Amino acid sequence: MIIFILIIFTASIQARVPDSGKVNYSIDPPKINSAISIDGLADEREWLLADSVRMDYEIQPGDNSSPTQKTTVKMLYNEEFLYFAFYCYDKVPDQIRARLSDRDQIYRDDYIVIVLDPYGDNQNAYEFLVNPLGIQADLMRTGNNEDETFDAVWHSEGRITDFGYIIEAAIPFRILKFTENASNGWGLMLARNYPRETRYIYSWTHFDRDDPCFTCQGGKIKGLTDVKVPFSLELLPYFLGMKNGNLTDPENSNSAYRSQDVKGRAGLGLKVLPSANLTLDAVINPDFSQIESDAQVISVNNTFAIFYPEKRPFFLEGLEVLQTGSNMFYSRMINDPLFAAKLTGKSGKFTYAFLTGYDKNSPVIIPGTDNSSFVNSGMASMTNVIRGRYDYRDESYIGFLISGRNYKSAHNLSGGIDWKSNFAKYYYFSGDLKYSSTKEIIDTVIFNDSRRLGNTGYSAAFDGEEYDGYSMALKFERQSRNHYAMISYKDVNPTFQSQSGFITRNDSRFLEFENDFIFYYDSSFVEKINIFLNSGHDFTHSDIRKDQWIFIGTTATVTGQTSFTVGFPVLNREIFRGRDIRNIKKIHLNLNSSPFKYLDVYFSAVIGRTIYRNDPPELGNGHEMSAGFTLRPIPSLKSSLEYSRASLRNVANNDLFFDGYILRNITYYQLNREFQFRIISEFTSFEKSFSLYPLFSYKLNPFTTFYAGTSYEYKNFGPQSDYHRSRDQYFLKIQYLWNNI
Repeated sequence: MIIFILIIFTASIQARVPDSGKVNYSIDPPKINSAISIDGLADEREWLLADSVRMDYEIQPGDNSSPTQKTTVKMLYNEEFLYFAFYCYDKVPDQIRARLSDRDQIYRDDYIVIVLDPYGDNQNAYEFLVNPLGIQADLMRTGNNEDETFDAVWHSEGRITDFGYIIEAAIPFRILKFTENASNGWGLMLARNYPRETRYIYSWTHFDRDDPCFTCQGGKIKGLTDVKVPFSLELLPYFLGMKNGNLTDPENSNSAYRSQDVKGRAGLGLKVLPSANLTLDAVINPDFSQIESDAQVISVNNTFAIFYPEKRPFFLEGLEVLQTGSNMFYSRMINDPLFAAKLTGKSGKFTYAFLTGYDKNSPVIIPGTDNSSFVNSGMASMTNVIRGRYDYRDESYIGFLISGRNYKSAHNLSGGIDWKSNFAKYYYFSGDLKYSSTKEIIDTVIFNDSRRLGNTGYSAAFDGEEYDGYSMALKFERQSRNHYAMISYKDVNPTFQSQSGFITRNDSRFLEFENDFIFYYDSSFVEKINIFLNSGHDFTHSDIRKDQWIFIGTTATVTGQTSFTVGFPVLNREIFRGRDIRNIKKIHLNLNSSPFKYLDVYFSAVIGRTIYRNDPPELGNGHEMSAGFTLRPIPSLKSSLEYSRASLRNVANNDLFFDGYILRNITYYQLNREFQFRIISEFTSFEKSFSLYPLFSYKLNPFTTFYAGTSYEYKNFGPQSDYHRSRDQYFLKIQYLWNNI
């Protein structure tokens, strides 16, 4: 196997096949000595110095066809900012979709897109989006993945006119990582989103659907001279006041209700930027409370830990550097740190990161064959993570990650190498090799479980055992205009653990194959059809077959910004907790649509036979479904209603295993760009509880914020009981970003 990996990897490091017929697009913006006022007018005389470039290509749904709307862009820069002015013409301006909303909530609107790749190496790129009212969104792109949690402080304004709208944006150099005076130029993509009867995308550069490299499709910014980032220091202090109340016995509605004293908490974040490609972050007594609570999910028949995205600002800086394909690092495993620090940077083609944190209450995921265990240990630990990655070509790198968690008398060390290589234009070879060493906590009071770790003699309990483990993942892909194919193999032995990562399943040898065919249509209704087949086998290290399946389906994208998917398994067998269960027939349905300016809808369902994952397991018949819609009756108001339901009955005797639903409403009212009122209400029939989360917020930028809110939970304790308040919380948080520039 190692020889096979070396052969494929050696073959994959050949140069990416160049496209000799590709047009080279570039902008050489004038340098100015003055500052531009970002007011959405673009009427300063300095703009007369800049040449206009046009968005001459409709890349969706058209294939580089002529756009129906005209768009031009100008660009300037000075020592501090890159400036952009977009002139977006619209033949019917009253149909422009522009909502007054919180940042990062504009994806159904008209908007412009700026994509910057300052290193010009097609590895990572910054994405900046602005709607016609100047509302921002920003993302970090790595390959074909976009991270919406990225936030930065930059400036934008929009203004709707009688011919369409104008947008101005100023992006500070100090929020970007780059090599000063780079000779190869910065990568640049410019686009416009135009959602009407379908979603049109206009581009400055020609876009080749037969080229899987997204950022390779852009142009270049040439001639940026004397661009330097001065030494920058940022302080982010916060203050939090909170008052909690709860029943003394959470299972007894007649127990006394205890209202706790007001508690205060303060902390400080520090960021130092010595240069344009080095960042140091540190936090003392950070506030990692969640203003945006995690939405409830139906987990009644799920035996593995649930992944929740990171929302805490400290961990989001440089998160793309620490990510690997196998979730070796999962920042939410550092739960409640007393302090944490992080260093991220790049030197030439080498990217590096170091993170350390002292966690006062460390959670542990103990993976398994049929289930994992999520344990709140209550113990303190020290976590250290080291990451290095060498980017040797477009979308190609080789890297390593080492993470260690140390308790007073226990530890977990894991690490390995990972890689991705793009070669011969269409092909990607990626994977990782990892090793772990674990010495368990010695305290079966915290966690005592007799289940074995696969075919070993080790148990899942915290009984002080010591063991090593390994993991390997390989993936080979082909991506082209009309075809996608993938074959992957993953091998995780029974004793592999990464307590700083999100590893929920081990004792697995997993082989998967996928084959997709994509067809594009130039019609008034159908835009694209994707027909796909996915199949796989999963065996334990005792050579017991766990899963075997063949799944086929199709996805159609049609007018009305609508897509729907239907699929079903033609073969589906699984051995769960020793029982061989066959004939697991079900159908998968999915619908997403934005048919009107004021309405979005979605529907997703799995209907048919499912394993009831009890002990012993049984075959059931039922459904899991979710549906919802979002209304925007006026530009400042948005309300979403979401409904999720799961029901399962025994196939043999029709006995009910479970049946329940979650109903959730989120309503936003945006007073202006800074002030917002939001209320979340949620009912779950599984727990017979109702929760309410009103919140008032002020955001001068993503980091200078003020929050005032409450939360209430009411619970029904029995068939003869009414709903009683089970807990509440009142909080106020002030956070202010200061910098020396």
